[in-house]
Amino acid sequence: MTLDDFLNSKSPKMSHAAFAELIDASQATVSRYLNGDRFPPPETIRKIVSATKGKVTADDLLVGFERAKKAKASESAA
Repeated sequence: MTLDDFLNSKSPKMSHAAFAELIDASQATVSRYLNGDRFPPPETIRKIVSATKGKVTADDLLVGFERAKKAKASESAA
């Protein structure tokens, strides 16, 4: 499950700010992870896996990052 899928699957949805607080990061940093602007460092990956109780893995983060980067590249090319 990607991080974006996880945040959208919570009922009610978990805000970027609330999740950022869980992993000791800023809301802007979480948005950068979701938008493919930045990939989290190893310590933050561990915090994300822990905060999501393993629902989002390091591999999931990589898939989400790659997907966001491709979408961003497609938007830029259009």
